[in-house]
Amino acid sequence: MLKALGSRGKPELFQICCEIYDSGEWPADFLESIMIPIEKKQRAQEYVDFRTIPHASKIIVLKILTRRMEGKVQQVLGRNQYG
Repeated sequence: MLKALGSRGKPELFQICCEIYDSGEWPADFLESIMIPIEKKQRAQEYVDFRTIPHASKIIVLKILTRRMEGKVQQVLGRNQYG
C-alpha cells in the first residue's frame, strides 16, 4: 500500500500521523480497522493459516514514537551501556 501511495501520498500520510502524535487524538475513522485475511498457505482452513495487514497509520506512529524514544534513551545511557 505504501508503494502504491507514491511520492505524493507518503508525505500526506506522514503529516496525518504527526498531527495524531501532537494532538494525542486519533480520528474516528482511524479507530476502526477492516481486517483482510490473506492466506499464508493455499486452501487455508484454520485461522493460523492466515495473516492480516496492520493499519498503515499505526505503523508510522509507532516508528515516530520509537525514534523519539531512542533519542531520549541515548541521553540517559552511557557510552559503555548497551541495549
